[in-house]
Amino acid sequence: MVGLSALAKRMPHELSGGEQQRAALARALARKPALLLLDEPFSSLDATLRGAVREEVSSLVRRQGTTTVLVTHDQEEALSLADSVAVLRNGQIIQQGPPQDIYATPQDAGLANFLGEANLLEATLADGQAQTPLGTLQLRGNAAQETARRQGIVVIRPEQLKVRATNENDEGLRGIVERCRYYGHDALLTIRQSDSTSPMAPLLARVGGEHALAVGTHVTVTAAGAVSAIEKSSK
Repeated sequence: MVGLSALAKRMPHELSGGEQQRAALARALARKPALLLLDEPFSSLDATLRGAVREEVSSLVRRQGTTTVLVTHDQEEALSLADSVAVLRNGQIIQQGPPQDIYATPQDAGLANFLGEANLLEATLADGQAQTPLGTLQLRGNAAQETARRQGIVVIRPEQLKVRATNENDEGLRGIVERCRYYGHDALLTIRQSDSTSPMAPLLARVGGEHALAVGTHVTVTAAGAVSAIEKSSK
């Protein structure tokens, strides 16, 4: 089941880290448990091996139909593997649900930043919309149903921002690329607003690797998709 038949005669110290993890998993599954607890099972593996073993483990427990609780500090691991994510803070579950919901509608600013890069912008909220420095954006979740006018903060993920080299006819927020972190398949841009009359924190925008822009490039930034709202007092 775990693909180790050819290594059956090897001693434990002759197995690689990934093979040892698979052997440990086989030992746990041999008892056909109703519930399996995995506590940081991939933390000792290098990045390349971690991804492969993670997928193997996920496939195995799903084939076995074994309910599994995975404890991890790796946000990517939790979001990519789980059917349901529970986030613990100071021993208490602060939010639980499908990974897509947790990522898209975090309940506070701390959770928004914990789950990945986030742009937190002050906004005026009313009638299911948010008035932001990036224009009018639709709200998601419960905030979309509220009509009362109030001040709040919206969470905009870097991948929601659209960035292009500035054309004088473009509409959107004007900025300058301060930093470009290039990863090959994509790039993370740090953009400082060029209009100093209403200063705000630099924006983070994720673009395709082929669209990475050089530091100093003047750009126009807009946002796409619905956003979640949190109270201004949230930490």
